[in-house]
Amino acid sequence: MEEIARYLSEDGVWDRKPDFPLGQLGDWLDPTAPPEDPTQAMTEKELVATAFYARSCARLARMADVLGRDDDARRYAELRDRVVGGFLGRFTH
Repeated sequence: MEEIARYLSEDGVWDRKPDFPLGQLGDWLDPTAPPEDPTQAMTEKELVATAFYARSCARLARMADVLGRDDDARRYAELRDRVVGGFLGRFTH
């Protein structure tokens, strides 16, 4: 989770970076994507990657809370809020 945070843009979206391609993180259920390469779906890979990263941050915040790791819970909740804000700002209008 910490490693992925460095791939976030200023607005909190997990952007494409040359050293960390998002090819495996896209929408694999798009019926219009070519069967030989489902990573070519119409849904932006950044949208899917950012949404799942926000969910992962939320789960980690909850786990840290249950384990009594208050600082970790707070840090992951803040990261989740940043990523959700970026998602909403970039992908919803």
